[in-house]
Amino acid sequence: MALNLPIRQISTEGWWPNAYYALVYKKNSRVYAKNGNTGAIEYISEDASTVIQNLINKISNGGIIVFKPGTYDIKSEITIPSTADRLIIDGNFATFNLYSNFLNFDNGSSPIRAIVKNMLISMKTDNLTAIKVFNRRSEFSNIHVEPITNGSVVIDIKRVYNSLFSNIWGYVPSGTGYVIRYINTTTSGGEGSSVFTNCGVTSSSSAKGYVAYLVGNPPDYYVQYMTFINPFAYGNNDEFYMSNYIQFITIINGELRNLRIGGYQRNITVVGSLVSNSYICTDDVGACNDDIPIVFDNVNLTRSVTVGTGKVKYRNSIVIGSPVGRSESGIGVISANTTSTTINHGLKKTPSIVLITPINYPSGKLWVANITATSFEVRTDVAPSTNQLFSWYAEI
Repeated sequence: MALNLPIRQISTEGWWPNAYYALVYKKNSRVYAKNGNTGAIEYISEDASTVIQNLINKISNGGIIVFKPGTYDIKSEITIPSTADRLIIDGNFATFNLYSNFLNFDNGSSPIRAIVKNMLISMKTDNLTAIKVFNRRSEFSNIHVEPITNGSVVIDIKRVYNSLFSNIWGYVPSGTGYVIRYINTTTSGGEGSSVFTNCGVTSSSSAKGYVAYLVGNPPDYYVQYMTFINPFAYGNNDEFYMSNYIQFITIINGELRNLRIGGYQRNITVVGSLVSNSYICTDDVGACNDDIPIVFDNVNLTRSVTVGTGKVKYRNSIVIGSPVGRSESGIGVISANTTSTTINHGLKKTPSIVLITPINYPSGKLWVANITATSFEVRTDVAPSTNQLFSWYAEI
């Protein structure tokens, strides 16, 4: 008797017209794979990795694998060959304990189409990759990882285009962990757009999580054409990080503790977001060497914005606290019976422009001297009899 599975509901009509169907379930200590069309048991093993790999190797011209809820130990990496194009894996919110890397789509040939969804993942050792992405026109959704162990990655991208990632998040209890990581060292030229929705990370006070870690490599390998909608990084040390050969990246409605952008970049836009700390083109992330500004549009920057060698453009944005960037200004005072004062300008580099304007100065000349990376002097040739004010402006 054929097994009646609800798996056709998750397929795209016409995409898998003659697809292979299989149900994976666990009974006692054994893992079974049942053919969804014939009802035959095709694979039995105490090793879940072996059963899954055998099923994927059998798929050609589309296939669907559905798991029954339960707990499956993954002890060896599952490699997805190019013949498994148009693959669906529905975890059905089963728990996958990772003792090794899990799903590897990097077949070294051409990106394939796939849907991977509904998984609860628990990493049991350090330096693991849950899913290695080498895909086109694919969807990865509803993947929760707890814990993300030190040095481990949920979605590690080698190449991707025209794909959707949604509801992918995790918790980092110690060390450093990544939800989305894309370090491009292989792909030159343009890639189609991909969208990341509701992806995020949180961590303990001693750990660090990256909701996204995007790094390109000159001269040809860009990370580009990616839109992040509702990303979040909740832990005190958590970050959204972009550096070096980054272009056409948009962040919409994010809630981020730390945002770092640097290196050669173009067309970076942050829209309608809440950002605690921003480090733009600073030495730790890389000086920017492009004239196109990073745009903050309707963004609430609640702590500080630190800008190094780069440009930032604000549209209807609120900066609360003490923004530190390419320019600073304030009010200074030359005390009674003195002829100079020192202003600590708060810029990280020596300003190229310093302007001063007397406010209630009765007589004498004012000028600037001894400009350094931390301060400058304001001098006068006539010591005032009372405290005298002036305004100042300094720009890198």
